[in-house]
This record gives sequence, structure tokens and C-alpha cells, in this order.
Amino acid sequence: MNRPCSAMMWALLGAVTPWLLSSAAMAMSRDLENAAFGYYGALLLLPEADPATSQALREFVDDGDEPTSDIRVYLKICEEAFEFAGRTPEDSYCDWGMRPLIRYGEQPPYLLPTRRLSFLLCVDGLLRAHDGAYVAAIERCLTARRLARHLGDDGTAVYIASLQIDRRILSLFLSRILADMPINANLIRWLQDEMEKPKTALPSLAKPLRFDMELACEALRAHADGPPERREPGTEPVHGNEPAASQQAIDRARSMYDKLLASALHVIDSDLAYGTKAKRLEEMVATAKRQFSDEPALEHVLGACADIIPVAYDHLVWHQAAANAFTTALQVYLCVTTTGELPSRLPETLPPDPYSGQAFTYERDGQEFVLRCRAKPLDGNRVLEFRFGMRQSESAEN
Repeated sequence: MNRPCSAMMWALLGAVTPWLLSSAAMAMSRDLENAAFGYYGALLLLPEADPATSQALREFVDDGDEPTSDIRVYLKICEEAFEFAGRTPEDSYCDWGMRPLIRYGEQPPYLLPTRRLSFLLCVDGLLRAHDGAYVAAIERCLTARRLARHLGDDGTAVYIASLQIDRRILSLFLSRILADMPINANLIRWLQDEMEKPKTALPSLAKPLRFDMELACEALRAHADGPPERREPGTEPVHGNEPAASQQAIDRARSMYDKLLASALHVIDSDLAYGTKAKRLEEMVATAKRQFSDEPALEHVLGACADIIPVAYDHLVWHQAAANAFTTALQVYLCVTTTGELPSRLPETLPPDPYSGQAFTYERDGQEFVLRCRAKPLDGNRVLEFRFGMRQSESAEN
């Protein structure tokens, strides 16, 4: 295993250190409360895993294999980084200090390393659950959830990544820990309280969408041959042949996008059904793009920014489905602590399946149960389901 002086970590340190020093000099008292300090510290302490250990980690997570000695040794070395990330207060703000460095079509440099950190925190949680330390296991996953929330709003790529990470924590890691541990009412109630805290909510969708548009306008001003296309990390930007846009045209594009975004957010926040919202968003985007069909540079940028609105909304609903299913599962587990067995039906007044607006369907399968959505995502071909389990011989514990 390589210690944290890897090329990636040194590159990250080189990008981050100037910001840390300047920010500390300008606003020391405020920035000491910045959660990004803790996360950058954790990233710099995090060692790389060799290929064999990386493979063992994937098999431990994906296949449920027994943890190998390599996994235990590696996660032990990571413990200092985990503890560093875990010291971040729940009510702290997080400013990664990278906004001036982010360009249109690019992902911020902290995104991939923080994905890895959140994954390893959860893997360590699985290991602790395997060893019977269930509270510590859940706390590791809660730290990873806080990190996902703190990824923030530096564009929709970051926002969607935060949704994906948190969804996986709920649907894979925390669900697996619950399935492996003895069901205890006090522990379930504690986890319910953690889920209900307002500070665990993700940032508003409005800010990352506006941030994308600002980056797009900067790109239009900066590139005489047109803005760079959106690209995957690690690839070179590709410049189009569109003519540069005038400042007047850019201002008009921003004004049109602001109106589109305001209307889209109004639809998203309304009481309309999911399917109606999704279709209206697509129609609104198509209408907005047609208004710039005669201006290639603006169509390129406004179109890309507009197209991401329904995509981000779909990720938001998918995340809400996973969160609502997990909240429902906790209530089912709480019933088990009273009766010693899975209930025949779901309790009342639980959060709904956001695709249909109705309660999840509930199906018992031995020591497992499945919560299933009643409607499909608009662009999907299958109904989402969420499976939860219990230890083989579960008795009521209060």
C-alpha cells in the first residue's frame, strides 16, 4: 500500500494549499468552522490501496465475502483519516474553495477523492458491523452521509454525485448493517432521530443549476471559438466552431435561463404528480431551447444547462425514493422489536413512494422484506425496489 504522498494527493495539496493560506489570513475565525478543512485533512491522510486490496474491498462490498487480513490492515491504516473526517461538526458549513478553479464542463478536483473517502468510510462501517460494533458502524455511515451533504452546490455534477453517494449509503451500506445486527428499539429510534434532523438535508437544487449557467456564460466570454463541450474527467476539452456571443446576447441568455429555472423550480416544488412534473420540465426545456435556435453559441450553452434540469430532478426523486424507503424500513424494524416478527402490513402515516405519491408496496420474503415503488421513473423500464433483511433468529428486543 502507498502512503498518502501519492501523486494525486500531492496534486490536490498543491491546488488546495494556496486557498487554505489565503482564506485563513482573510477570515481565520470563520474558516476554522469550514468543514472542508477536515475533509481535505482526511484526504491527505488517506493511503492508496494496492490492486489486490482494492479488489478485496470490492468483493467484500459487492459479494458479501469475508473480510480478508489485507482489508483489515488497510482500513486500520485509514483510521486516522476516518477520525479526521468524523470530527466535522454537523452544523458546520462547507466551502471547498474551488469555485474560481472550476470551468464549464469540468468536475471539481475534490469530487473523485471525496467519493473514495465516502466509500471507504462505509466499508469500514461494514467491517465494524461484521465484528459486532454496530453503533460505530452506523456512525461511520453517518459521517459519509454528512460528507455527501457537504459536497455542496458547485454545479449539478457535484449535486448529482452527492445524491448518488447518499442513496448508496442508505440502500446498500446502512441497509446491510441493519440486516446483520440484532434489532434493538433504542438503536432504531436513535437512527430515526438522525434521519429526521433538518441538517441532514441536501442543499437546494437551485444553486447548482444557477452555478452551471454562470460557468457557461464565463465560457462564452472566454472562448473566441465557442465554449468547450461538457466532458468526462481525465479527457481534454473539445472546442466547438460556434462564433463567440456578444455580451448583450449572453445577458439575454442569462435572463431567459433565470426565467426557465424559476418556472422549473416552481413545478418541482408544486403538489403535482411526479409524471406530470417530469413531462412539464421536458416541455419547458424544449421551449426555452427553441428560442435560441438561430444563435449557435447560445443554443449550445443554454441547451446544455437547460437539459440538465430534468436530469437533476430525476436524480432528486430517485434519492427521495431511497430515503423514504429507508425511513419506512426503520418503522418496520421498530414493529419487529415489539412483536418479534415482520408485520403483516405497513404502519400508517409513512412517507410515500415519490413516483406514485402512494405508500410503497410491502412484501415479506422469509426474514427479508421488499418495499417497491408503484410507478416507474419516466425514463426507466422497471419499478424501483428496496430490499431489507434481518438476522435469521430475531427476537423482540426493547
